[in-house]
Amino acid sequence: EVDISPAVMKWVIEDGGLEISDVADRLGVPESAVRGWMRERRKISVAKLEKLSAYARRPLAVFLLARPPARQTPTDYRKLPSSKSKITRDAAFAIRLARYLQGAAGEMMRTRGQDT
Repeated sequence: EVDISPAVMKWVIEDGGLEISDVADRLGVPESAVRGWMRERRKISVAKLEKLSAYARRPLAVFLLARPPARQTPTDYRKLPSSKSKITRDAAFAIRLARYLQGAAGEMMRTRGQDT
């Protein structure tokens, strides 16, 4: 079993656009267990962590961080500010992928001396 920071667990679920009920179903645990992981430091089995890693589309190593990264959840400009709906799992993944590709492209440009 692995000891996970509650702040990291909360960040993975919220930033990834995941629903607590879906996470609980995927892992075969009650929703109260998922909420517990988000509130207080608890152990989780490696098998469940691997399932969550795949579902959240995050590397397993992310769960071993002491605290979540400083980046904030992306704003979804497709909705009105008054809308209470949150970003979807697929949209959150697409934004993370776009940020990664943008960073990689920028690094390649700097390496080739084409920095603007």
